[in-house]
Amino acid sequence: MNGNIGSRHSILLRQQHLFHHGVPGEDSMIANPSPRNLAIFRSTIRLRSVELPAFDLRPSGSHWSPRAAMSRIRIPLVWLPVALWMLLIFLGSTDALSVRRTSRIIGPVLRWFIPDISDAAIRQVQTGVRKTGHAVQYAILAGLVWRALNEADLGFRRPWPRRLAVLSWALATGYAVTDEIHQSFIPSRQGQVTDVLFDSAGAAVAIGLIWWWGRRRQRWESQSARPATSARAHPT
Repeated sequence: MNGNIGSRHSILLRQQHLFHHGVPGEDSMIANPSPRNLAIFRSTIRLRSVELPAFDLRPSGSHWSPRAAMSRIRIPLVWLPVALWMLLIFLGSTDALSVRRTSRIIGPVLRWFIPDISDAAIRQVQTGVRKTGHAVQYAILAGLVWRALNEADLGFRRPWPRRLAVLSWALATGYAVTDEIHQSFIPSRQGQVTDVLFDSAGAAVAIGLIWWWGRRRQRWESQSARPATSARAHPT
């Protein structure tokens, strides 16, 4: 039995060699048709007649292109800054940036510039700084969301659509609501509706500026393209 296993193993190795390198001495093998030679020859011819399927790394579908493949890789990358900025906002909503901790920085700085400033004035300045921080951080978030949605190619028919601006603002404002809910569970923080208003206002200002600048730039480009087109159509 061991002899049969060894014989089959040697035949298999020879088949693999012949499959890649051809069948040497086919004429002599046919002229000397021993059972061993015939078995090797027939098996090798059978293997060589099988067409191996080609490996295609492209996704199924008739609309595949290298540009589409790169787009699938780029879309998660453009959402990465959004996720990181949301994480920073989440961490800032913990005790790390509570009123008690920020007052240890803002108060001494104000007293260094204005030694006779009152405690009430310090509290007012601190409140203004914190509310401004709310607006700024959500303005940045709205801009990052706009960029990610713009790269996602949602199928808008015209550039700089209003729906994209509204969607970016809505996503930023929705995260502001969840952020205030998160703060309501922190002992040193409290969720406030006024903070959501400041956050949404900052997001609205950022989206409004981006949309206004984009439409204005589009108008400039279209106006500059018209003289060049007319010059080519009517050469002197």
